[in-house]
Amino acid sequence: MGARLGDTTPGDPPVGLAYEGPLVAGTFLGRRKRFFADVRLADGTEVVAHCANTGSMRGLDRPGAPCRVLHHADPRRKLAWSLEQLHVDGTWVMVHTARPNHVVRQAIADGVLPSLAGWPVVRPEQPYGERSRIDLLLLDGGDLAPGSAPVRRGGRVLQPARRACFVEVKNVTWVRDGVACFPDAVSDRGTRHLRELTAVVAGGQRAVVVLHVARDDAHAFAPADDTDPAWGAAFRDALDAGVEALAVTVDVSATHLRVARTLPIRRFAASG
Repeated sequence: MGARLGDTTPGDPPVGLAYEGPLVAGTFLGRRKRFFADVRLADGTEVVAHCANTGSMRGLDRPGAPCRVLHHADPRRKLAWSLEQLHVDGTWVMVHTARPNHVVRQAIADGVLPSLAGWPVVRPEQPYGERSRIDLLLLDGGDLAPGSAPVRRGGRVLQPARRACFVEVKNVTWVRDGVACFPDAVSDRGTRHLRELTAVVAGGQRAVVVLHVARDDAHAFAPADDTDPAWGAAFRDALDAGVEALAVTVDVSATHLRVARTLPIRRFAASG
């Protein structure tokens, strides 16, 4: 078994992130109002699952596709099921967008991302920039981003680190002609994130955008300029300014999510 969601214990075998419970097979019937997915389970029961994906799900919204859903016992949830995976174009695709940050964090802990190794402190969802939160803040000591004022919390004083690496994770589910493409719709927020990462580098810290390709059938990554030229331009500007990019595919199974391999990154798509 891999580590549970949220666990990042160094030294564990690099087997990835295990689901909290067993995934249940079904048939995807359709998506409604973005956050609702109608699913028919193997026994014929039809359920409404939470679709935790704010994107367009371009190329994935295919009624009749096999899917996998997860049942949650928490009585406080409005929907007891969540849509986790869809099977399209001969491969399983992870569509739950709350998962990628955990997958990347676990991959760092497992030591399978050498370029992000060597940072003893990992802080998720830390505020930075204008009005954003960085997905993962890697620190070489201390508890706060460099330049922060010390903060007293829980009986101790939190100190700023000397160095930091700001890691922004982008979930990529759209693949065309073997190339993973992002974004699949106009993303003003994503463009802002790239500009904020560029500002981080200008301030003397390290910044990395991780393209989390939530499937394992791509052979390269490229920005989708024909979908969002502003994001593509900001991506290239960020690279030129020193922001690093790392594209990885994910092994998507019924039990776990695991970073599988890195992909070459193209500055332009073939059609761009």
